[in-house]
Amino acid sequence: MRIFFAVISAGVLAGAGCVPANRDYGYGQNNYCVCDADCPSGLACDLNTGACISSSSFGNHSGHATGGVSGAAGARGTGGAAGGRGGFAGVTGAAGIGGLGGSRGAAGASGTGNTTGTGNTTGTAGASGTGNVGGTTTGAAGSSGTGPTTPGCETTADCSAGDCCVSGACQPLPPAPPLCQFNSECGVGARCTNGACQPGCSSAADCGIGDMCAGGFCQPSTAGGGACVLNSDCPADDTCVNGFCHGACTTDAQCGPHEMCDDGLCDPDTRPHASCLSNADCSGGMSCVDGFCRASCRSDADCCTCTAATVCGVGGFCETPGEASPQCKLGSDCGSGMSCVDATCS
Repeated sequence: MRIFFAVISAGVLAGAGCVPANRDYGYGQNNYCVCDADCPSGLACDLNTGACISSSSFGNHSGHATGGVSGAAGARGTGGAAGGRGGFAGVTGAAGIGGLGGSRGAAGASGTGNTTGTGNTTGTAGASGTGNVGGTTTGAAGSSGTGPTTPGCETTADCSAGDCCVSGACQPLPPAPPLCQFNSECGVGARCTNGACQPGCSSAADCGIGDMCAGGFCQPSTAGGGACVLNSDCPADDTCVNGFCHGACTTDAQCGPHEMCDDGLCDPDTRPHASCLSNADCSGGMSCVDGFCRASCRSDADCCTCTAATVCGVGGFCETPGEASPQCKLGSDCGSGMSCVDATCS
């Protein structure tokens, strides 16, 4: 068998991958290698220097057996106003061809997180206002009052003002609309008091049932009639009012000459009555105005001072101060204890 030897150039072997050149396997010598096969056992080829070195001192940056360079640890991120971001971890080195994997770079230090902003400070609550201080002393309970009772009576004089004695008991008179406001509405010699006419008189005979003559005018009796206490003391169908028996009626004709039929009972006539129907019913050149004889005038001085008509009013006719400037219609329009007479409180 024939063995042929050929001389192969170093450039060809280098191109093939492993070419021994100036092979000197001593550590630190000028050896040249392109792969680990070019080095003696226990040595490895350092691709950076092209020299065979001990595998125990071979770094991670060595040749084909060594992985890529470890990534550097990420720098610590600085927290910004919105909080820093943690540094990125080092890039893992790419594995060397056929070599050991590179060491993983250390993780970058975490950046400082966002600083939590201080919340709005809660305003101090307003101080509670002090409530109204209640009275400290409790008032003593009032004594139980006795319910109102209807007092007994024999006459209106036994009753309070504004009440009348009816069937032995004081009864308040219901308010009634005024029948008159001015004296002139009530006829010659009469007056209007608290909305009712009071005829002029010289005795009780000039007045209706239940009235007395006082001060020249017919007024409710304060002494009472003394004829009855109860309705049974009167003729059948009559009613006892203030000691007077008032007859039952349906018309004025069933009552006395100075009376009127008022809701089925004969009472004193307090209605207005005209003094005249025409100028012919008046004397002294007076005129019949609104049922009353009046004097003509141009001023207050023309009004007769001997009568109450002292004011020259509308139309040039004399009238009373109450007619010229009315103040009231009923006594309730005036002060306590006062009466409304001819539209004037007195």
